[in-house]
Amino acid sequence: MVQITPQETQSAFPLPDVFSEALNEMFTRVQPSIVQVRTEGRGGGTGVIWHKDGRIITNNHVVPADDAQVEISLFDGRKFQAQVLQRNPGIDLALLKITGEQFLALPFCRLDKAADWENGFSRLGIPGGNAG
Repeated sequence: MVQITPQETQSAFPLPDVFSEALNEMFTRVQPSIVQVRTEGRGGGTGVIWHKDGRIITNNHVVPADDAQVEISLFDGRKFQAQVLQRNPGIDLALLKITGEQFLALPFCRLDKAADWENGFSRLGIPGGNAG
């Protein structure tokens, strides 16, 4: 039997502490817009408050049907029943809606404005491509 001891690796481009601080700041900024999505019989997932009127984007595979019973939990502890507005299995996205007040939408900026790049930007992606 041969025992292999892992070697330490060092990057040619170590990440400065300012990178960690920037990530922490970004997560702190978007955290109130991240929601937990729970569905009957299927478990759950996450989503983002897309618009301050209560529209939420999540993955289609999280929402089993157009008439699914969906509960949304917000960062501040509030819970809401959500209505399924649209589902698109082809791109694995679903649009939900909750009714209430004081929803904090995910901050976005226009990518065609150079000044916005200095303030950072947000985008929604599907790791690994289409989940279907």
